[in-house]
This record gives sequence, C-alpha cells and structure tokens, in this order.
Amino acid sequence: MLTAGAAGCGDSGDEGGTTTTGGVTSISATGPGTSLTAPFTFAADGLTPSSLTVKAPDGRLTLRIISADGRPHGVSIVGLGVDRRLLVQPGRRADLDLTGLAAGRYRVVPDGATEPVTLKVE
Repeated sequence: MLTAGAAGCGDSGDEGGTTTTGGVTSISATGPGTSLTAPFTFAADGLTPSSLTVKAPDGRLTLRIISADGRPHGVSIVGLGVDRRLLVQPGRRADLDLTGLAAGRYRVVPDGATEPVTLKVE
C-alpha cells in the first residue's frame, strides 16, 4: 500500500511493493495479470508525490487522482499523444485507464497554481 496516497499498489494480490527515496516514490507489481494503480493526491500542500515511477510488467496501469483537500480539481495528462483530462470532485477520486502505455515520462498538470508532477513508466 502507498501510505501517502491511500491507494493500493495492485489489484490482483501482487507481490510488488512501494519505496520512497529522495522524494521519488516507486511502485512495482509482479505476477501475471497484475494491474497497478498509480495514485496522486491533492492535499493542503499541493499534488503529491512530486514524482512517481511505476513498473507494471503486464502494462496494465490506472492513473488515480484523489482530492483529499475538500476542493474540486482538474488535471491534464501530457505526453500521451493526445492530452487527457480528469476532473475530481471534493473528497472523491477519478481514474484513467492507461493500459498499454509505453515506457517514458509523462506530466500530470493540475489546473491553477499547483506544480505539475511526473509519472515515469518503466
């Protein structure tokens, strides 16, 4: 489990794990058919973590945005070829299926003054 995001690191009983080093959070999943959730959370201090690296061996990945600060938020995911947007209501979460996403770096850009964060897929 990712403690700073309140979301599971896998949906199929995977044996992967979560580590944080130097402000970068990494989530990995192992096992056939494993689905991985990459969570980012809006809190009082902005969108966290600032950088998230995911390793989904089967390429099954869901981006999850959580609004924990009581406000609605919009984010754009940049670098997919066609930018995608998610809208999150206060106290809720929104998911985007990114299954099959190629390895690379993608930006999660919040509306307003909050700094963008990085999603790295390996």
